Formats: sequence, structure tokens, C-alpha cells
Amino acid sequence: VHAGFGFADDRSQLDRAMGVICSAIVHPDYRRQGVGRELVRRAEQYLRVNGSARIQAGESRNCDPFYYGMYGGSRPSGFLESDALAALFFQGVGYRVKETIGVYQRDLTTKRDPISMRLQGLRRSTELVISDAPEEPTYWWYTHLGRSESLRFRLVNRKTQKPLAAVSVIGLDHYISVWNERAIGLVDIFVSEEHRGHGYCQMLLIESVRRVRQDLISRADLHVPDSRPDLTKAVEGAGFARLETGTVYERAE
Repeated sequence: VHAGFGFADDRSQLDRAMGVICSAIVHPDYRRQGVGRELVRRAEQYLRVNGSARIQAGESRNCDPFYYGMYGGSRPSGFLESDALAALFFQGVGYRVKETIGVYQRDLTTKRDPISMRLQGLRRSTELVISDAPEEPTYWWYTHLGRSESLRFRLVNRKTQKPLAAVSVIGLDHYISVWNERAIGLVDIFVSEEHRGHGYCQMLLIESVRRVRQDLISRADLHVPDSRPDLTKAVEGAGFARLETGTVYERAE
């Protein structure tokens, strides 16, 4: 079992009040003997001794200490639906569903990007700016993306250069042997509150896809909590399709 802690809302430090069970693995020969239950109990004990008042099983935004880009695609999003044993196990040891997260991908070999009068207007008034890091990197960024192959794509107003939306692009070449193609992950999407609902997120994703396609990337992966229908609409409007669902569990007290 592997457990850790979440991050503060501003991502400047760990938040030990939020404990996370990131993984639990039992050899098939020793399953159904109470081994997994005892591992989870000890993980919970470790987290509580170190200050955790709340515990979840499965990682999510700001509760993702380990396995970033290593499980589930671009980021860990709970335990995947295709991992059928996870739901049975965690519900069996006293956990309940906390949230579900959609795993979306887009085939970039299809070059027909979504288009509309609204998007055409946004494309004329905005441009994509690329940098190596966010303008104000956080502790979370340094620990998760600081030493990895990543770029920050920002959609800005063409005239004023005012930021409208941003997303981090990470390389997923370690999935080549499984997916048989080059892929990138789109993570940490941000749209300033005053600009939400105006199509900037959709525009950002479409322009990001156009840019990475030039580097012979053939697949893009991103994850969206089901609690964010506005973001889901933008993602689907940018041509992404849902392939999987991740589930995060919480301790049922």
C-alpha cells in the first residue's frame, strides 16, 4: 500500500489534514485472506498519526502525491473503472464513492478541428503563447512537472496580451509501448473566472492540439471531474471523447 498527503489550495505546501491512499496491491496468491484490509488499516493509521482528518482512496486534483503521469494516462484520477477489483475492495473495507472523473482522449491524426462562427471570432482575437513553466510556479508544480518534459500553453488576448486560459502539456512517451503512438497529456487547465463561459477553454484546447500535431503527436489525453459540466462541455466541444471513468473513494465514517 502507498499513502501520502494532499496539497494546500494554493499548492504552496502539503496539506497533511488530507490523507490519500494512492495504491493497494496484494499478490493473487494472498488475496481474500485479510492482507489488503490490514494494509489499508495501517495506511490509515499512518495518515492519522501524521495529522490527516480526512482520508480518500484514489488520487484527484490537489490530492495527488504520487504516480503523476504513470497511472491512468496524463494524471492519476481515482481508480479506473476497468480495474474492476478496486471498487469491490474499497467498498468492502469501508469506503464509499466520493467523485468520478472522466478520462478523455482525442485522435490527432484526424485533422478536422471543430469550427464555428464563435470560434473563428475567438481565433482572430487571441493567440497561443508557449513557455517552459507557469508565470508563478508552485511547490506542486516543482514536485510534479518541474523535472519532466512539460510546457505551459497560455491563450492570451492578441492586442493586450492579457491571459485568458492556460494548460500544461506533458509528454507521455512512456506509454508508447502500450498505446503504440506518441501522446501528450493536457493537465492543470485554468480559465480565469471572469472569462469562463465564453469559449476560451474550448479555443485553448483546439489551438493546443493544432500546435502539438506539428510535432507528430497523434493522441491527446485529459481528465475532467464529472462535477464540472462546464469543463466537460468545453472538452467535448474540442473534439475529445470519453474512454474511461476514474472513481475516488472516501472513508465512510
